[in-house]
Amino acid sequence: MHESIQARASTVASTGTGLWAGGSAAVRGLRRALASEGVRRTYVQLLLALWVLSLVLVAGLVTVLWLLTPIAPDASLWATIGLWATRIAGALMLALVGPVLALFAVNIIFPMLSERVFFAGMRELDPERAAALEEAEGMSVTRSIKMSVARMLYFLGWTLLAFVLALIPVIGALLGPAVQFWMTARIMTWELLDPVFDKRDMDLHAQRGFLRRNGASMVGFGLPYGFLMSLPLVGPLFFGLAQAAVASLYVEVLAPRGEDLALESGGR
Repeated sequence: MHESIQARASTVASTGTGLWAGGSAAVRGLRRALASEGVRRTYVQLLLALWVLSLVLVAGLVTVLWLLTPIAPDASLWATIGLWATRIAGALMLALVGPVLALFAVNIIFPMLSERVFFAGMRELDPERAAALEEAEGMSVTRSIKMSVARMLYFLGWTLLAFVLALIPVIGALLGPAVQFWMTARIMTWELLDPVFDKRDMDLHAQRGFLRRNGASMVGFGLPYGFLMSLPLVGPLFFGLAQAAVASLYVEVLAPRGEDLALESGGR
């Protein structure tokens, strides 16, 4: 039992360290992205598509939520409170879901935009590694799109679970958004690292293995960006910065010595 307690304590400590490392990389990456002229040039190309699509998705999803939760004029006080709690929790969750769905959509329709922003950020940190990775042949466009679609379906599955949890009386209004926030941070960072997985030619199984090994750091990176991106109107403006900033997470935390991730994870 003593060994079990030690193992749990070690796991908690490891998770805390990973969250701190990921969060620190998010802050460093944001500063570098804001200061980089190369990032600013490529950032504008990604910005407009993400901003417009995010606003449309969030507005549309919240409208659907309101239509699905009508409040009858003769509804009891508790029923009215319950429906408003569901609406508020749902709106918070959709504020997180909409921008990430926009990211998936843009990566599927315009896969090269995110790649350009990522490598602009990586060149600021390690030009040689950036050049070597950028020159790799990587996946075909079709295979890369399939990976983004698979990640999007995975995200939608967790989103559905979070909405089901939000329907639980009393605790659901807190539990649903909490699960959504955590998984949004995790899966958003996964999608932001797509240029690495693409160039390393890592299939979905290898990517999920990498996610399991580095989940805490990836969540730590994604939490502040998940919050920023959920802000009405201005949230989508941070997408391009997050895409450039994730290079700091990759270079300094996930692969600080330039390990071949595909080799460790099984490649194809």
